[in-house]
Amino acid sequence: MNRTVHFWIFAFIFLTFFQSAFQQSIVKCLVCKQVVNEINNAVTNEDPKKKIQVGSFRIQPDGSQKQTQIKYAGSELHLNEILENVCNQMDDYAQAKSKDSGELTLLNLSKDVEKLSTHELVQDPDLNRGLKYYCENFIEEYEDEIISIFKKDSLDYDLERKLCSEAAGYCVAARNEL
Repeated sequence: MNRTVHFWIFAFIFLTFFQSAFQQSIVKCLVCKQVVNEINNAVTNEDPKKKIQVGSFRIQPDGSQKQTQIKYAGSELHLNEILENVCNQMDDYAQAKSKDSGELTLLNLSKDVEKLSTHELVQDPDLNRGLKYYCENFIEEYEDEIISIFKKDSLDYDLERKLCSEAAGYCVAARNEL
């Protein structure tokens, strides 16, 4: 084979790899944002009147215990329970592209039915198992940051930026590649 053929083969392989890596970074960003939204919805939809006892279960010399009641919604216990199950919800999502802009997004196939007319589902050879995989990796790697940020800033509207761009760096990389 001559050099020109080698060059074009190399260029094709490089561009294919680059496109795949670019696509992965966008999907990681979308999954991260969706996970943050799912966690936020779970905290928001929890009964605000529900309380749990926290503190020491040790009995003091005077017979008392140092315990207080706190709001369950957004507590560390609640967030840990949410994090255990949130990635299972990724089974309901599929990658889709807007028919107008071509922008990649995630659609919840059980909730976003009306968007199916304006989006085209992306055929994924892994049947969107990658979405759950990216979710599990995000939760595993950033669990402490997720809990810390949600406990501190659960009413903050910038949770996606704090977790997906600043903590994980997923959306910064995806945005910079655009």
